[in-house]
Amino acid sequence: MSGEAPRKRVRLDAEDGKDDHEQSQADSCTADAEFWFDDGNIILEAKSTQFKVYKGPLIEHSPFFRDMLSLPQPQPEDATTSDAPHVVPLAESPEDLRHLLRAIMPSKRIRSFIPPERPFHAISACIRLGHKYQIDGLVEEGLKYLRTFYPDDYFTLEKRRREEAPSTICAIGVVNIARLTGADYLLPVALVECCRLGSDIVEGLRREDDTIESLSTADLGRCFEAKQKLIETRVEAAFDIFDGEPSEDCSAREKDTEHLRELHTDLSQTLSHRLCSPDVLERWWPSLSHYIPPLCAECDGMFRQADRDRQRAIFHHLPELVGVDVEGWKTKNRIPM
Repeated sequence: MSGEAPRKRVRLDAEDGKDDHEQSQADSCTADAEFWFDDGNIILEAKSTQFKVYKGPLIEHSPFFRDMLSLPQPQPEDATTSDAPHVVPLAESPEDLRHLLRAIMPSKRIRSFIPPERPFHAISACIRLGHKYQIDGLVEEGLKYLRTFYPDDYFTLEKRRREEAPSTICAIGVVNIARLTGADYLLPVALVECCRLGSDIVEGLRREDDTIESLSTADLGRCFEAKQKLIETRVEAAFDIFDGEPSEDCSAREKDTEHLRELHTDLSQTLSHRLCSPDVLERWWPSLSHYIPPLCAECDGMFRQADRDRQRAIFHHLPELVGVDVEGWKTKNRIPM
């Protein structure tokens, strides 16, 4: 940063007597290694990190910055040139701001044709800052991405790969994003994931800057109440699906009946740890079928379909199970007659 002309700091509500303090803060800042363009014409300051970037993308994508930067700025007494870049202090963490700039600024590196995996913290930062600075397109893209893992329709739920989803603790951030943006359709599945956290739900989600993000008191209480309802729903579903009786078309009735009755008994004994879970989004049959010898094709098909039908019925009622109202949910997830 040596050799730079003194920087002009944008003061939206500055008071007299703060110049020396502000200059001291500026002197203690470091330039970001990724976003410091020599020909940049504005400096964004996040805590002790400065980002020298271009006004153009900010003005193009953000009405907030467009309006702010359209205001005439006072010329500081210590400025030696009229084109020295303004310094705009922001309340964001450097980590969050860096994710935002990666989305809207040119890059020093050639970007791969195949986008890299997008970590949850990047998605979260882009949505939160995009909402704050009115970058609507960025918010929409982020919510679209989250919707694939926290879906509001059953067919998307069936297709999602849970191992590719953000870690369970990230559901805390998803609930808060849904509240912030009004994306209520994310809430039911995200709240179910929160109910799976156990005691970690009160520890919160640690962001990249080491701050802790927690659920609101209302949503925390909602999870405590919903967890019991979800467990009861899962237990009831398990005993209804696996009632110990084989298919009417069973081709090995005696053998399959014996295995199924053993499974029915084990549900309340050796398999109780799987039974008493709030995870109503996990299918029963794929995992439980490993506990007994293979059934005939007719029985296997019957239980797979019964498992799917019951999960679909639970998904239909998911908002009320977790204590939220999502407009159009039941219409979108209507159960076939």
